[in-house]
Amino acid sequence: MGRLATVALVGAALAAACGGTSSLDFPGTDSGLGGADDGGPARFCLLEGETTCEGRCTPLRSDPTNCGGCGISCGGQTPLCNVGSCSSSCNPELTVCKSGCVDLATDVHDCGACGATCAESQSCTGGQCMCAGGSMACAGACVDARTDASNCGACGVVCKGSTPFCSQGFCTASCVADLTACDRACVDTLTSARNCGACNRPCLASATCSAGTCSCAANLTSCAGQCVDTRTNAAHCGGCDLPCATGLACRGGRCVP
Repeated sequence: MGRLATVALVGAALAAACGGTSSLDFPGTDSGLGGADDGGPARFCLLEGETTCEGRCTPLRSDPTNCGGCGISCGGQTPLCNVGSCSSSCNPELTVCKSGCVDLATDVHDCGACGATCAESQSCTGGQCMCAGGSMACAGACVDARTDASNCGACGVVCKGSTPFCSQGFCTASCVADLTACDRACVDTLTSARNCGACNRPCLASATCSAGTCSCAANLTSCAGQCVDTRTNAAHCGGCDLPCATGLACRGGRCVP
């Protein structure tokens, strides 16, 4: 079976498991919680941990209208979405934002404060939106100055005319033999996290591209379209789909008070 066929099968399996479209391998422009149809490549989401439910990008861990799965609404005595389960309260280390329980230190939708959403391709570390390694912030977005034709080598340097492509931080007339032209960027599709296996097939911030396939970083596991640490993730404690009860935290892969 070819590489792209294998990736397609994985995506289909994840979509079936979630009742929506998984965001692990082919995310598109993010719409945010309750946002409109994302319109990105193949209608996938970009921000980590999101899934499309009825054409909208949403975090299943904290969305009270899609809590743990598309169409699962919280209400009554359990109005809060707490790590994918409806609850009357949040885990001690989490904060209530729009009836969702979030970790302000790591949540890309509420990074440092409720409603503070990180830009596409950014991650939330210590309550601050950060660009991934190898990229830099230009005009509020994370870009790879080695390949970005609008920020080639530095922010604002645009490749045009007889040298429209950006290769290794320089504007060039064409891409060298071992690189592929993707939207005027010269990239290695075997390792490019934004063009993994083919142009416009980005990996999540927590995933890497190896041999043209997106995979979770070391110590992380693919669960329901997300790269998670099963040693600390309360929704996948010790393994995928093993949530901790309300009030318990996940430490060392075990639910503890």
